[in-house]
Amino acid sequence: MLQQGHPQAIEPVAGAASHVRTSALATQTTSARDPVPTAPATITRAPAKGAPTDAEVRAAVARFQAAVARYHLDRLNLSGALIDPASLPPGQWYTSIASVYTDYGLPVACGGVLHVPELGVANKTLPCGTKVTFYYGGRAIRVPVIDRGPYIAGREWDLTGATAEALHFPGLGPIEWRIG
Repeated sequence: MLQQGHPQAIEPVAGAASHVRTSALATQTTSARDPVPTAPATITRAPAKGAPTDAEVRAAVARFQAAVARYHLDRLNLSGALIDPASLPPGQWYTSIASVYTDYGLPVACGGVLHVPELGVANKTLPCGTKVTFYYGGRAIRVPVIDRGPYIAGREWDLTGATAEALHFPGLGPIEWRIG
């Protein structure tokens, strides 16, 4: 039987995470003694504080789809930037809410101007240049912190349009991440 890793009891520097797991590719094993789930592990009566509403998610997805069409993000060849998830070393993954920004032509906090094909992420606290690996929908990418934000309650990350497009991230929602 494979032994499972245990999450550490500390939070990452980037801020609070809503979920922690030990690996994107963790193999689950069960024994004959494991109980069979008969109900949800938790019952949620309301969204978490700061969580986006359904209307906010729909609006963010629509804005990102408009940006994809306007800036032809779907025509960028970003396959070379992706990482094979199987090649990632084992470790903890955190889950936080991310959004997308497409403020092309405007300055970014870490220097320079945001361009359409730029891969990067905004975070309020990590130093500029810090590499962050994101995992979404079976795709992984490692990008640097290039800007500050997001400044909307409950959101930890703002992906550039190119980063979101590479991951096939829809525009707003949970994403798995880790430093490095």
